[in-house]
Amino acid sequence: MFLFELDRTPKLIAAFDQFKTDLENGELDPYWTVTKVLRYFQDYDIILNKQDLRKPPFNTIISDIGPGNKIIFKEPETAEAPPEPPPEMAPPPAMPPPEMMPPPEMAPPGMPPPEMAPPPVAGPPTTPPEDIVAQMARNAANLPK
Repeated sequence: MFLFELDRTPKLIAAFDQFKTDLENGELDPYWTVTKVLRYFQDYDIILNKQDLRKPPFNTIISDIGPGNKIIFKEPETAEAPPEPPPEMAPPPAMPPPEMMPPPEMAPPGMPPPEMAPPPVAGPPTTPPEDIVAQMARNAANLPK
């Protein structure tokens, strides 16, 4: 069986992913030879040869095969922070700055002008009623019929 026949099989993908994960996590020794890699996959009943290590999926982690059949792995890619979105795509601020507030005569109804806004309430928060159902019943009894 050739590697191109195996490249979609779950056994090869699973063994390769396990090898790659263990290598990246430092659970495997980073110094490998071609013979050692071939034996690793042979333990999973996957028969490969040296040329197969230069093809996908192996070429994603193997940079080169050096002198003495030593495997040279690629440096792991580091995750970069996502780029900042352009200013036109940034979410708008919660409140516009004071210089962008509409003049009081143009403020929407129900919005007090900034100079007339009530000051923030200081002190402990009010406690909820003991029996909300009783309060709802009182409110319902006071509704016009």
